[in-house]
Amino acid sequence: MQPIRSQKTIDLIKSFESFRSKAYLDLAGIPTIGWGTTKEIHLGMTVTEKQAEEWIKQDVVEIENAIAAMITVDLKESQFSALVSLAYNIGVHHFSCSTLLKKLNAGDLIGTAREFLKWDHSCGRTVHGLSNRRKKEQALFLTKGR
Repeated sequence: MQPIRSQKTIDLIKSFESFRSKAYLDLAGIPTIGWGTTKEIHLGMTVTEKQAEEWIKQDVVEIENAIAAMITVDLKESQFSALVSLAYNIGVHHFSCSTLLKKLNAGDLIGTAREFLKWDHSCGRTVHGLSNRRKKEQALFLTKGR
């Protein structure tokens, strides 16, 4: 599948990720900054909002390309955006090994949508914010239209 480039996807991710100008450890203990950027981040780093905007755009393009190469079915823009948001949060590796991807490529869109809700844990604990995020990603995936 061809990646679908969309500012809507970046806006969706930013709606879940609070901007932080100073690096911090996320729930899993991973150094994070900006709108959830984790690549080459270490504690003590700072970032401007403008630089963080560039980083999220680069991160999203990489994720779009990676998951588009894994998907064998045609998707609507809203479905692809929901998947990119999920992969941005759980990581491309976890996405690539997921039952969600297997169901997606088998054409089981309802089964795929159900799988979103299984990704609401961090370090073995259910996280309310992740549960809310997954419900919104699931709803976007199931949206009729584009």
